[in-house]
Amino acid sequence: MRQHDLSFANFVLRFGPDEVLLDYAKDIVLPAFTRDTHVRSYGETSLYLYDVKFTQVDDEDGFPVLALSGHFVKDTVLRRQQVFRRDRGLVEDQRSMESAPSSFFVLILNNHRLLYFAETAAAPSLDTFRTTVELFLRREWHEHLKRRYEYVNVTDRVTMKELRRRIPPPVLAIVPVAGEDAIAETITRFGLIKEVRFKLIEPNDELDASVAVAAVEENFRPLAPSRLEIVAARAKGLNKEETARAITEASEGHNTQILVTGEDEDGIKMKADNDEFALSVPIEDPPPDDSGLRGRLVETYNDLVAAAKVRRIPTPARVREKLGQLFDLL
Repeated sequence: MRQHDLSFANFVLRFGPDEVLLDYAKDIVLPAFTRDTHVRSYGETSLYLYDVKFTQVDDEDGFPVLALSGHFVKDTVLRRQQVFRRDRGLVEDQRSMESAPSSFFVLILNNHRLLYFAETAAAPSLDTFRTTVELFLRREWHEHLKRRYEYVNVTDRVTMKELRRRIPPPVLAIVPVAGEDAIAETITRFGLIKEVRFKLIEPNDELDASVAVAAVEENFRPLAPSRLEIVAARAKGLNKEETARAITEASEGHNTQILVTGEDEDGIKMKADNDEFALSVPIEDPPPDDSGLRGRLVETYNDLVAAAKVRRIPTPARVREKLGQLFDLL
């Protein structure tokens, strides 16, 4: 992801089969994002969320659009061991330098869209963001269980095991939003497409299935499967134009992980997934302040929705009801 590119994803957070992000927004999600004691560390690298704000970022038919926004920082040390000199060749030269590349994010709670912007070169990736946020969410989940355990056992004996069954641990999936141009360009690199696999991620509260997979979800979700996939395969190769069309249609729902396998023109095995298909747009002259940048990113997202580059998902009534419980935190 290049510096000053904006990418889009669906932030799918579930607590077991029945509860989602907004069911634990106050108790788990907001603290995971805003508590400044959360740090993920390995080696000389620390990852953290910085200066996260909970704000209204837009208006949808008179109803506020709420979001979490802030910086995702990778605080690390860059080290070198040697340099190249034309007159001497490779020369040992060990030096180190502190570095803190970052991304800026806007998580829209009304529809769980994630706007992810690379502020600097070498900004932390979307996958690194996912694993870090999931770690913070699990920490807050543990704290929430402790509080519930102490509260419930004042009047009723409930084991911690039972509480974990009632409130399963958070599981986070971040699915990049696909772009039609990126899909077409990626498919042209294949000489032969042998298989396309669509893995359906159960969405949050919003109605987020594309037309192509809505019937499958409706029929099979009541079975509570741990995995739900659609596979199209042909040893002699699938039609490339129809493959691109099917991927474009399936990706409109933003809750479908896609994997294409096949060969290039020389018979070498190839794979492509949501990362290759991801929609991204450059942001020229990004505002230097957080408020201005947040506004620019949301405006860019709305422009893409208006241009039908990203599917618009209105805020369902049940989501509005849950969001209403957060207004006092603004």
